[in-house]
Amino acid sequence: MRSVGVVVALSAVAVPVAGGAATLAGGSRQGAVSMAVVPTGHLGDPSNRFFQTFTSTGGTWSLSTPRGTATNGGIIIASPEAGAVSVLAFDASHVSVIQGLMAGQPSRAGNVVSAILAQPTALTVNPVSGQMAAISASGGVLMARHRLSPMRPLLSARQLAASPAGRQCGLSAATSAAVMTDGTMVVGGRCSRPGYSGLLERHPGRGWMANRIGGSRLWHAVRVDPTVSGSVALAQSGGSHPVLRMATIGSRGITWSEPARVGADLRSTAVTSLAAQGSSYVVASVTGNRVQAWRLGASAPARRIGPALSPKVQAVVDGASGSVHAFAVDGRRVVISGLRRGEHRWVVETRRVLPLPYGTSS
Repeated sequence: MRSVGVVVALSAVAVPVAGGAATLAGGSRQGAVSMAVVPTGHLGDPSNRFFQTFTSTGGTWSLSTPRGTATNGGIIIASPEAGAVSVLAFDASHVSVIQGLMAGQPSRAGNVVSAILAQPTALTVNPVSGQMAAISASGGVLMARHRLSPMRPLLSARQLAASPAGRQCGLSAATSAAVMTDGTMVVGGRCSRPGYSGLLERHPGRGWMANRIGGSRLWHAVRVDPTVSGSVALAQSGGSHPVLRMATIGSRGITWSEPARVGADLRSTAVTSLAAQGSSYVVASVTGNRVQAWRLGASAPARRIGPALSPKVQAVVDGASGSVHAFAVDGRRVVISGLRRGEHRWVVETRRVLPLPYGTSS
């Protein structure tokens, strides 16, 4: 069912969802606010697939999808406590909608901007300065001085690829961007030369530099997330058996976690940013007909989170008090299971039937 009464007709961006849809599914926890991005409906049919957001501030998860806009093309969330949510373009349009977030709930006011790339951190909001960064559907880098202020082009995809750093790593595409509190810009992308991480940095008053990770692998940045003290990133190498590494980027440079093999295709990625405890990533991978959740930290080895899950699970995110939550989807039915700190089994917490077929947001 196509949604009706939409504000804008949203445009064609390929968004893989079934088996290996690591891109948009997932979410973010910032402080006490957790948000999940979950594809629902007919997952293999973009015309009948609708992304939804769920929000929790420590209690029950509530549906928080922005109203009045078709969500077939995907949703990006940035800084849930006081950030932004973007509904991406689909079908025939060339625009995306950006609305403000406050405690995980979208505001009514928003902007219509040129289409943003369908990647999880193609739009980010710095949690301290409020500066926004984005990657356009054409691969250019956009900037805004404040949350929801007009976005201005910083440089095109061609200019970034032609910079010394872009040529050094063989940058083939930019996929994510973030502005750190000290003004440093971090862009994530795909490098075609081995030994480069896919992360490019530009410090205030200096040019772009490509970050080396060493070895003979090709890497790309899955996501880049701004934090209070800098930014973190998730980089991936390999195809059917990917290797993941987490980067912590700050005023003293960049540090990498140990390489982690997490199974086969990534299904979802989520970041957790806690000012006192640093940041970590929760990822879900698909091996055979099961989904396994993992946590990647800056210094600790990657570890499994609980037992394997049903293949219907589309997103795994952190909640409050150390709990982890998995979202299983069957059409417009969503089952939310939780795994609390110190426990060893997933427990069904909430069953939701979305109000309209496949959960349109109108």
